[in-house]
Amino acid sequence: MRNILVPVPGSAAPSSTIVVFPHAGGSPRQYAPWGRIAGSQARVLGVTYPGRDHRLGDAHPATMRDLAEEIAAALDAASPLILAGHSLGAILAYETLLAWQRAGGGEGTTLVVSGQTSPDHAGGGTLHLGADGALVEALSRSSPDTARALAEPELAALYLPAIREDYRLIETYSPPPPGSATTQSSIVVVKGYADEELITASVAGWQRLSPDVLGPVLVPGDHMHHIDRPELAQMCCGGVLRHAARTLQRKR
Repeated sequence: MRNILVPVPGSAAPSSTIVVFPHAGGSPRQYAPWGRIAGSQARVLGVTYPGRDHRLGDAHPATMRDLAEEIAAALDAASPLILAGHSLGAILAYETLLAWQRAGGGEGTTLVVSGQTSPDHAGGGTLHLGADGALVEALSRSSPDTARALAEPELAALYLPAIREDYRLIETYSPPPPGSATTQSSIVVVKGYADEELITASVAGWQRLSPDVLGPVLVPGDHMHHIDRPELAQMCCGGVLRHAARTLQRKR
């Protein structure tokens, strides 16, 4: 397995780390604004899923939890304060935190989840089994820039298989049994005001997964607010980072 975590350019504070988990079809390259916002406040590492960037030829995991186990193993030396996931990445960040904690790590880590229902409402769907056109149409609603790029046949042939695999991971995801996968970590739940992919009520289940849950926090923007707007990055590099540092200090 090649490097699953890559530095996001612009960030340079190794004592404080934010690990970002992209949306389906996403890449750490899209988080360049996060690096600029973090600056010297935090190091930002991005999770690279198989089938893109330097992992173009890597095999895809069978399940979301298999991928989470891989990422958790890579976190040993990273000592992050924040795991921040969006859409598919929110569920993956949650499962990674659980896997990391099962392995004895992750104490004091803060989980930031945006653009995603709680795990008990996640999963389901058959887009990963459908025609390419249906997949691109779905992307046009949540990620228009990606959909426009896939109008080029060469790019579609290169990237659609990986995007299909991303959708397979989230659509075949089976949430843990109720009450079996809680955490003592802080959870911050975020939703874009204009996110039509998500209704506010569907994120309520995150409240049951930790004794310390903030949100849902509403920020400007639609489903792609984490990339198109600065508020989530500013939140993670500001108040959430300070909260995470205080939490880690107490744990020590």
